[in-house]
Amino acid sequence: MAAPSIAAYACGMRTRRREFELEVERALTLAETVTLAPAASALATAERPTRASVARSAQKRAGNRAVSGVLARDDNPALKNAPPPPLKEPGEVDALFDTSVHMKNLIGKKLGKGSMEKAMILDDAAAFESAWAEYALRSINPETGQNFASEDEARAFLKKKGVRAFQDTDRGKIHINKERSNLGTQLHEALHFFSSDRWKSRIGYTVNEGVTEYFTRAMGPDVGVDRDINSFLQEFTSATQLVAAADEQTVAAAYFDGDIAALENKIDARKPDGKGTWRQWLRHLDERNFKAANALLLKP
Repeated sequence: MAAPSIAAYACGMRTRRREFELEVERALTLAETVTLAPAASALATAERPTRASVARSAQKRAGNRAVSGVLARDDNPALKNAPPPPLKEPGEVDALFDTSVHMKNLIGKKLGKGSMEKAMILDDAAAFESAWAEYALRSINPETGQNFASEDEARAFLKKKGVRAFQDTDRGKIHINKERSNLGTQLHEALHFFSSDRWKSRIGYTVNEGVTEYFTRAMGPDVGVDRDINSFLQEFTSATQLVAAADEQTVAAAYFDGDIAALENKIDARKPDGKGTWRQWLRHLDERNFKAANALLLKP
């Protein structure tokens, strides 16, 4: 058999390298869907794993050169090495909601019922930790299912979970750790603030965070905010499927106005035998069974 030509050899090398890169991309895609356990409040925001940290496990499967090639690619060159959008003063956050065409179309009538200028507090690290400890002692630790028993337990949870913002619904305040947050965090927490009390009291952590993240990203282009892809990625993905299965106006009416019944009816009516689909979807997501939940909303 004749020896392979240089061109054939080079072609083979390119093919194997591309196979390596595809393997890394698959590993990164799977790993990026991992999220942390819920923080101490259904409205708390926790740090998510970075793409760089995920790459370490992928290197074992595909090699350093292939990993480097994947991480070097950026679908949006304008965002490469771009810093996250900086924090704004609370009054400026109000202005962003007032100027966002998308948000005004969805919740225009609610924007006058609350003010970030009055509710949002930008804390330094020490003040944030103190506010968190005081709040946590009135709250349940999701890891134990019991009230936080001490400030030490609350502070340990804060450090472990990397909580960077939380909403104290008892006080009507939003606390932002200004040393760890950015404008995207502010928008996400403000949306929680504008959401219906009925929605917040009846919908579990996972769905609440997913729909909040959906509206955060929907608002983003209006105000120049690109969210970190890892921000509630699994929750956000399930929320996008919910919007596709119903429609944005119906989901918005449930989230902002508390019309959950209309959303339930719309989801259940998609299939002749679909009664109970909405509640089953909620149960799957309460259990963080994203695969089963997403399968329920496939096209009839």
